[in-house]
Formats: sequence, C-alpha cells, structure tokens
Amino acid sequence: MPRPWAYVDTSLLAMRYLAEADTSRFRRMMNAHRLVTSAVTAVELRSVLVQRLAAGDITDTACRAISARLTQDRDFWDTIPVTDAVLAIAEDVVPRANVRTLDAVHIASAMVRRDAGLPALPFLTRDAEQAQGARLLGFAVLGIP
Repeated sequence: MPRPWAYVDTSLLAMRYLAEADTSRFRRMMNAHRLVTSAVTAVELRSVLVQRLAAGDITDTACRAISARLTQDRDFWDTIPVTDAVLAIAEDVVPRANVRTLDAVHIASAMVRRDAGLPALPFLTRDAEQAQGARLLGFAVLGIP
C-alpha cells in the first residue's frame, strides 16, 4: 500500500536537512508520507541554508552537500507551481486565516492540491500561526501540538 500524501511546508521540510530539537520525530513524520509542497519551498530552503551558513551554524561544505541533496530530493516531491490561481487563492487566505504572505501561498497550494483530489490531505508544519490558519481552512495539521 502506498504511503498517504501530505502537504509539507518549509519549516518542517527543513528538518530533513538540518538537525534541531525533535528532528527524528519530524523526519519519521515526513518519511511516513509522500510529500506535496509549493514551488516556493525550494527557494525558502535555500534561504534557510544561506542564513545558517552566515550565522556559522553550518559549514560551507555542509551547505553545498545539503544543497546537492535538496536538488536531488525535489524529484520526489509533488510540487505545486505558483500560478495566478494559487496567488488568487492566497490573496483570499490572508484575511480569512490572518497569515503572512508565504504562509498564505503554502496554504493556497495545499488547497489547490486538496481540491484536485486529495480531500484528506494533512498539512505538516512547525509554524504555529500557519498551522492555525490551515486548521481554519479545514486541514488536519501535524507537527504542531
């Protein structure tokens, strides 16, 4: 039986590449699912890597290795393009869920995928505000208590 699908945002997907508190729990959660995410996620992940490198949290060698793995892993994600339709939904999500811009893009992307045939699509995030917005719009949220 194939693993179920789940939408994963950048805050949780970063745990696949960077060690933090509860990393193993989040990695198990992701490994239990096939992942759907927004096309903007790869850009956000690269930004996280550059910030960690600048802060001295990772070495240049580690940053290059993680970037290479990220490039390979993207082939295994169901990536939702940031289309005019996604952006229109995101504009509606902002006032309804009171979330930030990129959180709205992630939620809108998940809504597009859910409406295209994955009605039970859970939303995986470590971002409490995004989780609250996703719940308001009918998602079961994993990753945040």
